[in-house]
Amino acid sequence: MFNDYKEPEWKAENINRKSGSTNFQTCGWCEHTSGGTCRYSCTIHGSCSYLDKMNYYDFVKNTGTEVFWDTKCKLLQLSKDDMKDWTTAWHYKIEEERRSLRYREKEREDLIKLTETMKQRPPLAEFRESDFFKDGDKVRVYFNQAFLVKSCPDMKNKVGYWFKATVVPGYRSGDGCVSYIIDLIEKSKTNGPWGSGNAVPQVIHEWEYEYFLKNPDFWQWWKKQAEAKSYNGDRLSLDTLEGEDIALLNTSKELEAKE
Repeated sequence: MFNDYKEPEWKAENINRKSGSTNFQTCGWCEHTSGGTCRYSCTIHGSCSYLDKMNYYDFVKNTGTEVFWDTKCKLLQLSKDDMKDWTTAWHYKIEEERRSLRYREKEREDLIKLTETMKQRPPLAEFRESDFFKDGDKVRVYFNQAFLVKSCPDMKNKVGYWFKATVVPGYRSGDGCVSYIIDLIEKSKTNGPWGSGNAVPQVIHEWEYEYFLKNPDFWQWWKKQAEAKSYNGDRLSLDTLEGEDIALLNTSKELEAKE
């Protein structure tokens, strides 16, 4: 017995009874009940979805929305004129939803048009697709000074560093997570692979890294968005873009000077 509620006798007839078989009769196998305690296809205790939606009527306020499996349909207490009034209210609800849907469709069409005019650039980490990183992709992985002091003593004076890495098969690859081995850190190969969730901004594609180097204003904006979020209760700090082949920055400056 669930929560001390009286239950039906669980004979084969009741066990095999289909949802909807007692619509507008009793509430147990009525498909218009919701929530509460259920067993097999029977609502032992719950509420009437019709009454939930019409809870501003005095009738509903007086009778309540709570029902049990053997509760007689409360709608049957109403008159024919009462039900006509309710069906009219349902009509207006449907029209309201249709207007809302048309408005949302127009909004979506406007967003599609806007998307077509926008430049390709690194997405915010929180909006990455589940397969954003694929096996073999060249990526950059950021580690802060605390990690460098502990694991890369020759880099202990750096505030942070973007290491080159390669995406490899691992836990939930292509399903919201990314695994990688880092070129300069042997432990990631012998004790790895290492990895994280796709939404962690310390892992970016190589093309994103190059884009940030060439577009420092966008990098500062992207960095600010990333640092505003918490990950496992901690806030990140992406203090620098320094990494391998930082000469790319000088190259990008020369290209900008020629444009």
